Amino acid sequence: MIRRFAWQARIERARELEGRHPSAAQLLRFYATLLEFQQSVHQSLRAGTAPEIAALAPFAPQLVELVERAAPAPMAAPAPAPARSYLVFFDWDKASLTPRAQQIIREAADNSTKVKYTAIEVNGYTDTSGTPQYNQGLSIRRAQAVAAELVKDGVPKGAISIQGFGETHLLVPTGPGVREPQNRRVEIIIR
Repeated sequence: MIRRFAWQARIERARELEGRHPSAAQLLRFYATLLEFQQSVHQSLRAGTAPEIAALAPFAPQLVELVERAAPAPMAAPAPAPARSYLVFFDWDKASLTPRAQQIIREAADNSTKVKYTAIEVNGYTDTSGTPQYNQGLSIRRAQAVAAELVKDGVPKGAISIQGFGETHLLVPTGPGVREPQNRRVEIIIR
């Protein structure tokens, strides 16, 4: 026979999903009712006050199996919200933030407080107009500037990871030595 803790685990799972899944409340009531019934049967059997229930005791495993098959299927947790991404663009050979960049970063910081996030990635990129070594350093400086602004806007520093990708991962594919504004960027990803 299913033990009490098995029902309680199911009830706890339904409680976790309550409010986030349309059938959670119904499932919670179903499991709570079954647990209550099971407890009442056990008490009656112990007290010897329910001969009709005692007559059903040999069939209890089959009854439990039948009830479990009739139970609504366990609900999966809702899928996590997809990662949200923000792009901040930079002037050529600069790591300073424009007013528009500050506005985008502020929006990202505000939205990070409205959603449950596990990490905030700040990834810097450049175009191909400098040497790969120089562009790598510039991409890191850009990412650091954006991360500092996020912290200024209320995001905990420990929640932010910074990476510089230099001239790799071009948004707009170009040849070497091309000043492409769309490639001079930092991407903020809220996961």
